[in-house]
Amino acid sequence: MIRILIQILNKILFKKERVVIQVFPNFEDNGVALAYYLDKNYKIPVFFINPTKRYSNFIVEKTNVKVLPAKSIKGVYYLVTSKYIFFTHGSVLKSYSKKQVVTNLWHGYGYKPVGKLIGLNGTMANITAATSLHCQDIFSTMFDVPIESVKITGFPRNDRLFLGNKKDILTKLGFDYSKFTFFWLPTFRKSVTGYKTLDGIEAGNAFGINGFDIDFFNSFLEQNNAFCLIKPHPMAPKYESSYLGNIKIIDDNFLHDNGFTLYPVLGACDCLISDLSSVIVDFTLVNKPIVCYMEDMVEYKNSRGFIFDNIEDYIPGPLTRSKDQFYKNLLKVLEGKDEFKMKREKLTNFFHFYKDRNSAKRVVEELFKSQSKSHLN
Repeated sequence: MIRILIQILNKILFKKERVVIQVFPNFEDNGVALAYYLDKNYKIPVFFINPTKRYSNFIVEKTNVKVLPAKSIKGVYYLVTSKYIFFTHGSVLKSYSKKQVVTNLWHGYGYKPVGKLIGLNGTMANITAATSLHCQDIFSTMFDVPIESVKITGFPRNDRLFLGNKKDILTKLGFDYSKFTFFWLPTFRKSVTGYKTLDGIEAGNAFGINGFDIDFFNSFLEQNNAFCLIKPHPMAPKYESSYLGNIKIIDDNFLHDNGFTLYPVLGACDCLISDLSSVIVDFTLVNKPIVCYMEDMVEYKNSRGFIFDNIEDYIPGPLTRSKDQFYKNLLKVLEGKDEFKMKREKLTNFFHFYKDRNSAKRVVEELFKSQSKSHLN
């Protein structure tokens, strides 16, 4: 009944010239990048719906962005009375007024099928942001939207990969920047937030690897003057934050409390470790080594599936399926042997039409292309 009432109100209420940005389940960098860009370059009011129970001051510090609590009367009011809506994971509104302009920023493009490709509903929007011709085509199918509404702009969050240098960022986080720094970002197997799924094999640890020996990994890092940040996926089960010498398991709260979101920290690190998370596609833009470690690839393919049939052709690094291979590949990276550089650069061109830091600018220009210029500073 409440949802029906919200939809009715959205159809009939006047829309004010303002922006509402919805993200989930954390301060997703696509939304953060867009909020900062709009605030800096446009006069239009910007409201950011806080998806967490914690208030993070960094999103409003030195800006005019207003933060609204999710699942609140105030948050819903601004959703149904604002002209411009952006979201990263769909919206609480199941339909929109013709007086609104809705943009789907989404939260990644890579290897996993979503939406119509796995039997779910599409995700309607006036504009959908894409990174390349292939992304444009696959998003049109996944979200069940006309291909001409899918605009190749790049993702705003990728602008944030280039925000700072390793020394400054790691020092602010309290880490030794002189060590070679890995960032391990596994995707989720078991989702406990939002749409509930179980794909592949749930390992029951932060690494997503069955029987992973954290003490051995810590010793390996110590011997090679290296350090590893590990951040489980925000939709995965929660694991206790811990610090074991050369390994630090972190979460979004840790980043937010230190004034960061994921992407500036990711861009500052020396090498990405992941399985087949879409973050791999984004990380190709910084042209640093990537090690893919996925022991349950067959099981994952049989449960969730992949967009690409010949998946290995689209992985910009070694595909590792055993612990022995994993450590051999890490050693190569530590020794400066970047064997996948040419393949990575080729795939960067496939995944990204633009390789600059202006994706937020292009998204906003698409939004206001046919709108009044009165918002310009």
